[in-house]
Amino acid sequence: MDIYLADTDPLKDQDRFERLLLQMPENRKKKILRMADPANRRLSLGAGILLSKVLSAHGKTEDQTETEPQGKLYLPGEEHFFFNLSHSGSRVMCVAADVPVGCDVQQCYDISEYRKIARRFFSQDETAAMDNVPEEEAKQLFFRYWVLKESYIKASGKGFSTPLNSFGIHFSENGVPVLCGDSDEKTAFLELKLNDGYFYACCLLGKTFIEQFRTEWIDFFRL
Repeated sequence: MDIYLADTDPLKDQDRFERLLLQMPENRKKKILRMADPANRRLSLGAGILLSKVLSAHGKTEDQTETEPQGKLYLPGEEHFFFNLSHSGSRVMCVAADVPVGCDVQQCYDISEYRKIARRFFSQDETAAMDNVPEEEAKQLFFRYWVLKESYIKASGKGFSTPLNSFGIHFSENGVPVLCGDSDEKTAFLELKLNDGYFYACCLLGKTFIEQFRTEWIDFFRL
């Protein structure tokens, strides 16, 4: 599994933004130009840059991708190549693997109603786990659950047709995330802990553990 990460703040430089935009496939370029918010434009361009890096290694471009009903991009005819994108705050993330894969990044922020949100979207076991730890640890646990659950539904390709409270995540004695619920689907999770104010997670389907992975930080200042 290959994981690519980047900070989009360098794209605030208009010359750099416009130069990199010109390198994007036509569909991505049009999508970016339709956006009114500059921050969203930077995130979309950043995601496109990472995706282009992943696809070019397979001799493909984003214009050759198609979109599943739930919005997930894929390459037709590729049975052993899967990828996924995520963004939050100023971060973008792209992951590629030989099995269905999902990823999620979420900026950690001060959220006063996180317990209310958890009761609505999380399983009973997850909310109980949050209730049994100190306040600051509960907030951290909220974001861990969120990105892990998001990465799973994105890997499955079902999107939000799978309610977040229809399955749960628990942590083994070693702190490894494990899927629990009605599904007997094999899953493997990975959390990246970069201590940068963001939470990152990946999920692979069809595996029970992740044998190896590679993480690369793409510096947009150098592009």
